Amino acid sequence: MVTLVGEAGAFAGAFDGVPEEVSVEIVETGAYDPGVRQLFGRLTARQREVLETAVREGYYENPREATQEELAAALGVSPATVGEHLRKIESRVFSGFVAGE
Repeated sequence: MVTLVGEAGAFAGAFDGVPEEVSVEIVETGAYDPGVRQLFGRLTARQREVLETAVREGYYENPREATQEELAAALGVSPATVGEHLRKIESRVFSGFVAGE
């Protein structure tokens, strides 16, 4: 995966010379917030999946709308594994906020 950042006009025709055996898919366009992307980029693909599920299911709502057990069922893992992922996610993200990254 490659992330490109710049004005939309700068990418006009940028993919014209890409060989047919190389797949190109534009996944997202829009405003770039390097702080959020940098923190999200600290997570593994599995951690991003766990975090997205936790947010979508309401784990971080107040009051909480989902338990670790419910997240585990949605993700097909044990509650202990969910807890471990959430602790690692929170550690990486919160450390980034405190460090100002």
